[in-house]
Amino acid sequence: MNHGKIVVSVITLLLGLIFLSGCASAKGAPEMNAWRSGYNTSFTDARITFEPGDKCSLEQLQPTANNELFLEVVVNDQKYENYSVVAQSLVEGKTVKDLQDYTQKNPEITIPPYFVNLEAAQIVSPMSRTLAYMHLPTGSIYFTCIIQGPDKQKSIENLGPVEISE
Repeated sequence: MNHGKIVVSVITLLLGLIFLSGCASAKGAPEMNAWRSGYNTSFTDARITFEPGDKCSLEQLQPTANNELFLEVVVNDQKYENYSVVAQSLVEGKTVKDLQDYTQKNPEITIPPYFVNLEAAQIVSPMSRTLAYMHLPTGSIYFTCIIQGPDKQKSIENLGPVEISE
């Protein structure tokens, strides 16, 4: 085989891989197989979804029980290296507005403020779908969505509450 044919073959292979990787990344979070889809449908209490443009949303799918929360975290974004969801309760007298005000004034400070009790956290990858189990105290739980990339880490949204029942 001559040198020219080898170079053309390698270039063709690389272009094919680049094309395929671009197609895969445009699809969004991975699809679930039948077993996992049934498991998520049956047990998922709430879903937090990260979207491009530093957006994060919460959807409560069913009531909780036994101080348990089955949380699905869906990341339809690949801009950052890590995506995190922090579950927290607030001390008496504080509201989600206080949490939002704190985050708005201090977006790059991801340490919870003094009026927050950190209950659980989940860190997930770009373009992923994760089911997390959390054992939480009875009452209102709020979530902070955090993104982390090579040059920054910041809180992008405060969501909730989800009511945790005994």
